[in-house]
Formats: sequence, C-alpha cells, structure tokens
Amino acid sequence: MGVVDDLVAGREAFERREWAVARDRLTGATDLGADDLETLALAAYLSGDHDTCLGAWQRAFRMRQDSGETRLAFRDAFWIAFVLDSTGHESVAEGWVARAAGLLESQPEDTDNTVERGYLDIHALYRHIHRGEFPEALDLAERVSAAGQASGDANLLAMGVMCRGRLLIFSGCVRDGLALLDEAMVWVAGGEASPIVAGHVFCSMVEACQQIGTSAG
Repeated sequence: MGVVDDLVAGREAFERREWAVARDRLTGATDLGADDLETLALAAYLSGDHDTCLGAWQRAFRMRQDSGETRLAFRDAFWIAFVLDSTGHESVAEGWVARAAGLLESQPEDTDNTVERGYLDIHALYRHIHRGEFPEALDLAERVSAAGQASGDANLLAMGVMCRGRLLIFSGCVRDGLALLDEAMVWVAGGEASPIVAGHVFCSMVEACQQIGTSAG
C-alpha cells in the first residue's frame, strides 16, 4: 500500500475508532501535516502506544508553533502534558504545562483565553488532588466547569463536572456526587468530548462505583 493509501486508510480507520489500525496506517505514511499528526497521536494513545503518541504530538506542536498557530500549539502542549502526567512523568509534564502557559503570555492582552486558562486549571486541579488538597481542588473543578459553560467546550465541562462529582463523593456527599458524574457522562455519550477525556470520565465513574460499593460493604 502506498503512502497516500496509508494516509487515507489511517484517517478512515480513525473515524471507525479502530485506533491500532489508524496508528499503524498513519505511521506508515510520510509528510504528515499537523492535523494528521494529532490524529496519529490520539490513535496511538488510545491503542496504548505512548511513545508514538508523544512523538507525534511533539512534531505537531513544532509545526503549529512554527506556523504561528498559537492556540493549536497550546492544545498540543496541553495534551502532551496530560499524557505525560497520566503515565507517571509529572516533572516532564510540568515543563510542557509551563510551555503551554508561555504561549498564552505571548498573546495580545485583549485575547480571550477563557478556554486555554480552563485547560491549565485541569493540571493544577490534579496536582491538588494528588496532594490531598481537596478544598483547593474543588475550587479549581468549579472554575474548569465555569470555563466550559462560558465557552461551550465539552472537554472542560466533562472534566470539571466529573472532578466535582468525585470530590463530593470523597467528602461523603454521595447522591450529589453521583448526579454530577451522570451529568459528565452526558457530554461523553454525545461524542462531544475528546476520546481521551471520555476514557477518563468512564474510568472515574467505575472507580466511584467501586468506592461506594466498598464503603457500603
């Protein structure tokens, strides 16, 4: 199969959610643009190939940055940090968070960065959770939700509402927490959130149910 066929086949496999096939086909293609590199990164992550994922997203980031696509470069930096953080590479993730924040600082002062600030808050939110600083985490979860509500960004809404739900369950407000998890699932079930976010919300729902079941037992 030629490189053009690989590219088309990879795109089509991604649309069918055949992540491993999409990764293999796109890896076999050459001269990928930033859009296809981002698709390859996502397909690789969802098929468990984190090295290919990070490599593709870093290449996409450099392309976006070189072409002056600051907001898209920011998104790439965010997802690189998100993947690194979720795979136990927190210190390297912090470097990418700083790089993403630096891109925002380079924007004109009157630029509306509500969405981007919300994404940065996700990282800070998880830092507080990992340190057991739950009141601070809840404040940030509410800020992420508010940013999602103001912008209509499904990832922010799903992540913010999901984290609020889990934190409420931790604090003993099980009924209210479960209601928020159900709300987060609405954004996932509608296919509006990124597959990565969808996976995190699904896993969080399962963990919450296990937590409640253990507590009840």
